Amino acid sequence: MSESPARALPDRLAPSLAAQARDGAGLVLAVAADEQEAYRLEDALHFYAADLPVLHFPDPETLPYDLYSPHQDLISERLGLLYRLRTMERGIVVTSPSCLMQRLPPVDYLAGNALFMERGQRLDLDAERQRLAAAGYTAVSEVYNRGEYAVRGSILDIYPMGDAGAYRIDLFDDEIDSIREFDPDSQRSSGQIERIRLLPTREVRLDKAGIEAFRERYRERFPGDIHRSRIYGDISKGLAPGGIEYYLPLFYPDTASLFDYLPAGCAVALLCPESSLMDYWAHVAERFDQRGHDIERPLLRPEEVFLSPDEVQQRLQACTRLQAQAHAPALPLDAADIADQLAALSAASRVLFVASSAGRREKLSEALREHGITAARVDSLSEFSQTSSRYGLASARLERGCVLNQPPLHVVTEADLLGQRPPTRRRKRASRDAESLLKDLTDLQVGMPVVHRDHGV
Repeated sequence: MSESPARALPDRLAPSLAAQARDGAGLVLAVAADEQEAYRLEDALHFYAADLPVLHFPDPETLPYDLYSPHQDLISERLGLLYRLRTMERGIVVTSPSCLMQRLPPVDYLAGNALFMERGQRLDLDAERQRLAAAGYTAVSEVYNRGEYAVRGSILDIYPMGDAGAYRIDLFDDEIDSIREFDPDSQRSSGQIERIRLLPTREVRLDKAGIEAFRERYRERFPGDIHRSRIYGDISKGLAPGGIEYYLPLFYPDTASLFDYLPAGCAVALLCPESSLMDYWAHVAERFDQRGHDIERPLLRPEEVFLSPDEVQQRLQACTRLQAQAHAPALPLDAADIADQLAALSAASRVLFVASSAGRREKLSEALREHGITAARVDSLSEFSQTSSRYGLASARLERGCVLNQPPLHVVTEADLLGQRPPTRRRKRASRDAESLLKDLTDLQVGMPVVHRDHGV
């Protein structure tokens, strides 16, 4: 029995999505059932659509109305993608229903607040400190995490939001002499580049204008004794308390959603039941009921912070809709062992085996040789399709395989053969998160503008 697209594994929907995106659909927004499925779909698309940009608009990984803010890496990914969407014409963006429902800063917020630095540019360090502070960057003694900068003499180290790496800027008098990439862990710099872009550190604006807008709308929205409100007091001081994202509408006259960032003509593939929207909306309402009685931290109503399911449906109706077809599994899942699995492939004309890593590929290669199969090592699906070998062996984060028509072959993963799922992908976190937390707590207590990590502050 074939799987319906709403219930099919992301691994078996990815080839169809890749083909449609490649064949003229332009930019495709693929909505997986949840964040875990979105990561699986992203991994599969990197394998089946290696010739296309595949990006992920991640969930903040906080619960609605949480007292914690997303990790800086997540904020950076989200801001970087929103900025890039303005000019994307083809590719696939993966997300989840919860992200469709989140209200976001206005579309012009990132474009209007992006900072640029390039070789030969004149740079006044004092003025630059003020610009960086207005954009939410934190002054530290050594840069380790996104959203931080450090000044040592004529050197400015900075770890921008929305960018892949950190940079070291050398000044000659008041001119940028060089910009080099550098590793925050080793503090060593490497290759030189010409220009970098710095996005704000948050989805809310904490400059003077943003704070005043928040204060005015907060007093309108929550009349009463503002001195009893911790959130009002913190933001009035320019601090960013945990969970500030759930007050985003108070910083802007109007908010946007992910739909507003998508280019005209973007197609949407809904790979989850439409009831997923109602399920998340019920979760938001439950969290609001649980936390909505704290007079020191009053909450905005769900419809102020999120799009309702009806609003999302209206936006979806205005988009071109794609239907992804689920490809058949490459192997029967009830075979007893690897010998039975390989026997089931005897009629397949070509087979590409896929291991989850380079190390696992070696193990799988040994297992195949023990059963009389020598597979040519390839780096990708496209490389294998250009060879004449019957068997190929690649590495990719692909959980389950399927049967392809173009090119005609069976994709078989080690999980198909051995019943071992690849390890769950964990988001790479900065190595000094605990230290960053101590820094944040100290900043709240004493309001120091510079964090001297070597003294534990």
